[in-house]
Amino acid sequence: MKMSTRRFEIERFSVTTSVPFEAVVSALKDAVGRLDLVEFAKASKQAGTFAELEEVIDRNLGKTD
Repeated sequence: MKMSTRRFEIERFSVTTSVPFEAVVSALKDAVGRLDLVEFAKASKQAGTFAELEEVIDRNLGKTD
């Protein structure tokens, strides 16, 4: 199985807001998503084809739009 590698850059930013810190962190987590590594590993091992593995990855990426 051959997988491609993608390189991407992340920029750091700062925000000044009157919104409580916990609300900002919650909104960021919702936007980015959080990967459950144990479940991801189980699902990855069960994938029998590359297409099934891609489906597992897509399911666990979170919002990408």
